[in-house]
Amino acid sequence: MRALVNTFLILCLASMLGTIAAADELVTNGGFENGDFSGWTIGGYDAGSGITNDPTLVHGGSYAAWFRTTNDSEQVHLFQTLPTITGTYDLVFWLKWVDYPPDEFNAYWNGTLVAHVGLAQSFPYLRVEVPNLEASGPAALELTFSSNLNNDYWSTWYLDDVSVTGPSVPEPGSLVLLGSGVVALAGAARRRLVA
Repeated sequence: MRALVNTFLILCLASMLGTIAAADELVTNGGFENGDFSGWTIGGYDAGSGITNDPTLVHGGSYAAWFRTTNDSEQVHLFQTLPTITGTYDLVFWLKWVDYPPDEFNAYWNGTLVAHVGLAQSFPYLRVEVPNLEASGPAALELTFSSNLNNDYWSTWYLDDVSVTGPSVPEPGSLVLLGSGVVALAGAARRRLVA
């Protein structure tokens, strides 16, 4: 019977450790699925951004964001402060460019340039991954876009499925369960020693 109880306690502890899940998504509205820029701050060239639901311009879900400027000296800035803690994070997003250079896209993490695309010809959606970004508190994610107006045709950037994930943070309920399991195991071990 004692072996059965010990096995049960070990299984309970293992299941509680499993509740300390993988890292949560930290970007609010990263797929623009609200149909707007909620969760984001937009700056720079104020006429140069919007949301599309054209399925040929969306990577995942129903919506994507677009950005354009009349010349490459103007920029649109997309900004979000993320609730990061001390640890390492991974940034992933999908980027598409339609038309001709000059153009420029930059991604900044806490003011440091971490990804750049410039002078590109049109390309379909491309997955951009920036791993191992360090944070020691809330992190600033900024994406900047510039393009041009070429023969009355707008050059346009498309962005979708922006994601930042990082260290797992256990929920308080998981910690309580884990602590209860540890106390139960300690009690079982103590009883075994006394007997």
